[in-house]
Amino acid sequence: NKKEIHAVPACFAFIDGQCFQSELKSAFKKHLRRMGKIEPLKRFLALRALSDAELVRVAYATFQKSLPTDALLAKQNTACQNSFFILSGQILVTQAVSATCEHPSGYEYENRSVIQLALLGQFDIFGVRELVERRNRYARSAICVVPTTVLVIHNAAIEKLVLTNSRCARMLERMQKVRHRWDSARTQLAIQFPELRSSVTDERMMRFARYSFTEANTMERRGGKAN
Repeated sequence: NKKEIHAVPACFAFIDGQCFQSELKSAFKKHLRRMGKIEPLKRFLALRALSDAELVRVAYATFQKSLPTDALLAKQNTACQNSFFILSGQILVTQAVSATCEHPSGYEYENRSVIQLALLGQFDIFGVRELVERRNRYARSAICVVPTTVLVIHNAAIEKLVLTNSRCARMLERMQKVRHRWDSARTQLAIQFPELRSSVTDERMMRFARYSFTEANTMERRGGKAN
């Protein structure tokens, strides 16, 4: 049996110099836009283990939001769907606590107050505890103390794009443990010693909290490693 061989005519595409320059410029602009989106994400320690390709997917899952002073970013006990990556500004983290106290005359009463837990700044993340503990409501409130810009990302996107990386998952879990221990200790202190509830006391305590999880305030400063 003889096999028939069919010749396929060659096909060539020609592009002039001007069109080539235009396409090259367009590709370069796309590259710059992509790099512009992922460069800020590289500053967050929790995302350091991600590749550029993974960071691009994370970047396109976020949107930027600018908030004025005193804007409420999250409210305790409200539905929790997003985490917030702080690009600039400061966020005060607070928690409402209540305890049964005994009056000197003998009767008991419910004492409620709001305590300050932390002051988060640039390249910190709010929403880590809720994310790692799979909470459907915020455990604390967050308010902007200065004009603040954040990257907002849905928790489902973080689970899909970040937590699948084991190093990132471990980093976020470590953040959650540190913050959980501090939140618990601060809450108990506020309940046992209500007279300590002052802004000056809270400010001093937050300096020792190691709550912030940025390169300037991590285990590296105590001789350990951050990752």
